[in-house]
Amino acid sequence: MDIKERIYAFIEHKGISERKFLISSGISTGYMKNFKTSMGSDKLAGVMKAYPDLNIEWLILGDGEGRKMLKSSDTANSNESYRDSDISELILNLSKTISDQQGKISSLTEQLKNEEVINNKLRNEIELLKSISKSTRSQKAM
Repeated sequence: MDIKERIYAFIEHKGISERKFLISSGISTGYMKNFKTSMGSDKLAGVMKAYPDLNIEWLILGDGEGRKMLKSSDTANSNESYRDSDISELILNLSKTISDQQGKISSLTEQLKNEEVINNKLRNEIELLKSISKSTRSQKAM
């Protein structure tokens, strides 16, 4: 289950419309429709502020053992909400993680391009060797 599916599960659990969820979280319909695997930190902050009972760890990380959709009843029933500093720290941590992952993806993409260049050179050499081999065989046959 990815983040998008978990959002829809939460919406269903709350018995609210997708539109209400998006408006209260500050997320556009277009954003929701087009995002694939991760959600921007600004969007996560909007969700956290609008739905303090939602376990943000569950939303981000998924259905791992011990993870629940809603925060424990003690936390959900208290009047405490996330402090701005808590949200800022979480956003910074998530932004760093996203940045690190983007760096790894860029590095792997560059490595893949280099491997493709090497593979193309090797294919060309193989084709050249095949044509030399054919030429040699046809000369021997004469």
